[in-house]
Amino acid sequence: MDPPLLAEGRDVALRPAGVPWLRFLFVGAACVLCFCTPGSMSMVETGGLGAAMLCLALLPWFWKPTLRVFLQPVMWLVALWGAWGLISMAWTPDPAKGWWELGTLRFTWFVVVLWPALRYRRHLILALVLGFLAANVAQGVLAVIRAGGWTHLDFGARYPDRNAGWWVHPAVCGYMLVPALGLHLPAAMFGRGRVAWLARAGMVVTWAGIFATGTRGAMLAGAALTAAGAAGALAGRWRASSPRGRRTILIAAGTAMLASAGVVAGLASSDTHSGRRLREGVREIAGVLRDDDVSTFTGARVQFVRWAWDQFAAQPLRGTGVGGYGATIRESLGQAESPTGSIPSQAHNTFAHVAATLGLPGVILATIFAAVVIRGGFAGLNGRWSTYDAGPGWAALGMLAITPFDVVYVNSPPTALLAVLTALCLRPRPRVAPVWPERAGY
Repeated sequence: MDPPLLAEGRDVALRPAGVPWLRFLFVGAACVLCFCTPGSMSMVETGGLGAAMLCLALLPWFWKPTLRVFLQPVMWLVALWGAWGLISMAWTPDPAKGWWELGTLRFTWFVVVLWPALRYRRHLILALVLGFLAANVAQGVLAVIRAGGWTHLDFGARYPDRNAGWWVHPAVCGYMLVPALGLHLPAAMFGRGRVAWLARAGMVVTWAGIFATGTRGAMLAGAALTAAGAAGALAGRWRASSPRGRRTILIAAGTAMLASAGVVAGLASSDTHSGRRLREGVREIAGVLRDDDVSTFTGARVQFVRWAWDQFAAQPLRGTGVGGYGATIRESLGQAESPTGSIPSQAHNTFAHVAATLGLPGVILATIFAAVVIRGGFAGLNGRWSTYDAGPGWAALGMLAITPFDVVYVNSPPTALLAVLTALCLRPRPRVAPVWPERAGY
């Protein structure tokens, strides 16, 4: 049973007497925060300031509902995570890197500010979707600039053969777009009508953006997420279909699989950068399996996880301390040359990095946090699995899908996105205000 202050459906949204205009300004500012989250770092850092100031201005009217956010389990988990990280600063070999990793906790205030606006959750989801589409537009603009040969306007010149839009770094862009797939996925896979087709178009655009980055981890994570959504949609239709309808489903599924395989094969054999990256990845995996070659990009990722396991095995309870991963590797190697050609500052795998730096307590906290957020994203949908209402839950699954390839909480863009998704997945939550009629398929 839900705690009394958090009973499902309790309206904790803004209803301050005498200042309705301030309430609407706040909701608009909260939407701006969500829209800016997939933006450049300047947008991420400043986009929520208006919402924060209006939240403070409205505190005299709704301070009690606002404080209820601190009864949410995710807030306790974040507090425990931060406390354990601070304690581990006592033994970390690299305090400067430790403070850097703890610094991403600053985005926790997104959860606090968005909580009073969750009655307008659908508006916030729509703003987040539009923010990601704006990021895809930035990729399109960069593609046009390069096609036109206007090199002086190229804002991604550090990676001339990879398009990351305004995120600049292609890996960050690729990993950010996997949760974007999750936002579109439920309406695209399970929905019907106009909104379903708009969501499918959003998935196509997002996939094009992922391929443009050339980030292989994002391609694998996106493929796993898309396959999970397609399997769920087919299973649901299978149960509701007649024998004749099931034959149609099998034919459609087989056709889709063949078409997908054809697209991947065509891309892999093409002379595009994404095609070359895919072929290179296959060769590197073969090199690891055959010769234990860790000098390549993919091979190095394997070695990073091995180093993380060695650190965890040496200090399973306390870890090396927050930020201590790279310094511990340098200490263990001494004067020897790194087999990967460089010494990384992170394990490029979330749970491996957590295990290495924060030990078993960190792994437990991270696992519980992921379970609570994903469960909250899918709870209380009341049958609206085919709408964007389920988008944050699938986007949270997308964040989980990228953990084998990236340390989510070390880089600022994915941490800010995780904070917004955490707010949208809080459960229980206030009653939801419609953005357009339910019959429209939302």
